[in-house]
Order: sequence, then structure tokens, then C-alpha cells
Amino acid sequence: MRYKVKLTDAAKADIAELVAYVRQSFGEQAAHTAFKQLQAKFKLLHTNPYLGAPLPQLQTLIVAQYRSYVIAPHTRFIYEIEENEKTIFIHLVCGGRQDFESVCFSRLARAK
Repeated sequence: MRYKVKLTDAAKADIAELVAYVRQSFGEQAAHTAFKQLQAKFKLLHTNPYLGAPLPQLQTLIVAQYRSYVIAPHTRFIYEIEENEKTIFIHLVCGGRQDFESVCFSRLARAK
């Protein structure tokens, strides 16, 4: 079964910020590569929605539908699986310069 993959507005803003940072720090080619890596990982979720790992930080709060997927050593995204709709919502794309847990908890608290 194929799942739809949707990005929240916040996740779109995260991607734009991440790509801008990579472009400024490492150049246009690196930014293009980073963006393509993100797209490739999102495509994998269409047919493999459980590729990402459950977030142990959130399992105690009984929000086990959230999962984390590592893109590169310092970049990952957080997504939610809606089984009834066969849809994946990407809520957060977090780079290594950010405090993952703080960003994750504040973003997911606003999402619900």
C-alpha cells in the first residue's frame, strides 16, 4: 500500500532554512545534494512508512505514531503516520546546529 507524504508548513520552513545554511556554509552543490537527499528519504516513506525509529522520548507520552529518520549524521526528520488515511505528515526537519529535543517537543506540542 502506498502512503501519501505531506509536509507541514513548519517542515517546509525547516527545509528552506537548512538548505540556505548548507548553501551559505558549503556552497550551491552541497545545498543541492542536501535537498536531493531529503527528497529521496521522503520518497522511501511512500512504500516503507515504518523505516524511521520510534522516538523513545515520546513513547512515554503515548504518542508512538511519531518516528524519527536520520538523513545524515547531523540531520533528521520527525514524522507521524496516520494509518486510517494512509498518510505520513512530516512535522520537523532538524539540523545538527539545533537542540533536537527542545525543537521536537515544542513543535509537536503545537502540532496537536
